[in-house]
Amino acid sequence: MGDTRAVDQADRLDAALREAFAVFMPMIQGARTREGQGYRVVSAPSFPIALANAVWVDGPDEAPAIADLASSLEEVRARGVAPAVVVRSGLAPGVEEEAGRLGLTTVERMPGMALTSERFRPPPGPSPELVPVGEDEALLAVAQDVTARGFEAPPELFDGLFASKMRAEGLDLWIAFVDGEPVSTALGHVTGHDVGIFNVGTPPEHRRKGYGGWATARAVERGFELGASFAYLQSSEMGFRVYQRLGFEQVCEYLLLTDPGAHTDL
Repeated sequence: MGDTRAVDQADRLDAALREAFAVFMPMIQGARTREGQGYRVVSAPSFPIALANAVWVDGPDEAPAIADLASSLEEVRARGVAPAVVVRSGLAPGVEEEAGRLGLTTVERMPGMALTSERFRPPPGPSPELVPVGEDEALLAVAQDVTARGFEAPPELFDGLFASKMRAEGLDLWIAFVDGEPVSTALGHVTGHDVGIFNVGTPPEHRRKGYGGWATARAVERGFELGASFAYLQSSEMGFRVYQRLGFEQVCEYLLLTDPGAHTDL
């Protein structure tokens, strides 16, 4: 990850992720975003996952974020949800230190992964049926259920997000079906020449069969069809090998810093 190409791709991933969040946050019921110098404070009590209720550090100029960190965390906490800090590893070590001093000592590591169109490798073997949700509200309800089961969370946790009907320019939500049964979902979002992959979810009973890889691959392919040449995502530990097989490479690492005593649903 130390070579110039990886650094360039990490910077591109960062920029694209900021653009994607600028689209996603307004889609969530009651969400707020406050922009600081080199950081953002996002909060969405209707969608109580850590990434949507956090201080996101966007650059190496960390002094403003450090100075405002205590009040930013309290701003999120005052909305009734546990706050977090998200920072690219090594980008702002002072923020990491200050977050720890303020009690956010649990660290979850999330690989930032990137894929260029020439490296893309679709999964081998027969594909499940891959259906775009579009404006079909029945399919939207199916997608919410499969996503929730994929993250092993109650479906109502996603109400605040899915109330938007998941409609935005450049956004495609996919469901994989096998013999008429929904087995996985993936969300692709295109901005310019970049496609971000989000909410890949496969229920436990359908895992290790390649369905998540196929759903991800279709979201990537659709992005490339729409003119993207660069795909990116933040990976879980479980999904890392799946994405590698598609050609994704780790180009950076994100740290999710939380209070060990706080409950987060995802």
